[in-house]
Amino acid sequence: MHALDCLRLTHYTCVPRYPIGYILPTQQEQMPVEETANMHLMLSAIAQQLNPAKPSVDFIDDKYWPLLRIWADYLVSTTFDPQNQLCTDDFMGKSAHNSNLAIKGIVALGAYSQLMTYKGDAAAATKYMTIAKNYTKYWMEHSISADKSHYKLAYDMDDSSWSQKYNLVWDKILKLELVPQAVFDTEVKFYKSKFEKYGLRLDNRKDLTKTDVRFPPLLFLFLLACSSSSSMRSSLR
Repeated sequence: MHALDCLRLTHYTCVPRYPIGYILPTQQEQMPVEETANMHLMLSAIAQQLNPAKPSVDFIDDKYWPLLRIWADYLVSTTFDPQNQLCTDDFMGKSAHNSNLAIKGIVALGAYSQLMTYKGDAAAATKYMTIAKNYTKYWMEHSISADKSHYKLAYDMDDSSWSQKYNLVWDKILKLELVPQAVFDTEVKFYKSKFEKYGLRLDNRKDLTKTDVRFPPLLFLFLLACSSSSSMRSSLR
């Protein structure tokens, strides 16, 4: 069971649509890996921000922990190689083996491990962090292009494919260190070679991007956060 299943069972809806104010579950877009990962990423971020010196999960009611475990196990079963589904770039349609979606779920498993650490469950924390680390290795091996210049749009696509891996930034935000710095440096260097007059395409399929984290100034903040090279950061300013 993933997060969207649970939302349907509890009759939650997405943001109301004016002027109706209610969207039935059957009218919602299905993004199982995307939205399940969001929950763990969000909760770990909240825990860290509430008390940076000593992150706490006291704000999570005990009755929700079994549900969070269900969602984590859903990611274990699906996220290393996501099947054909929508992600937040829904206007691009469904895609299978999507690299950016996969790394989001993988990092979210790391976030769940953090929650277990904050909760005091060392065994569960170790279990899920080990899975996340193994999945990261799988991701790196299956996403990388043959010439190692970039990470592909999807595992099974050819080397001409590429996409913005903006979900990598959660590894930095949550200080997980699942993803080696070399991955960030490779992607940022490649993005720089793809900049056009109006910015960076979302991926190689169409000449479009989005106006949230993929567009200045937020795009540049993402790139600056991910790059370890001072000269690269200077060139992006």
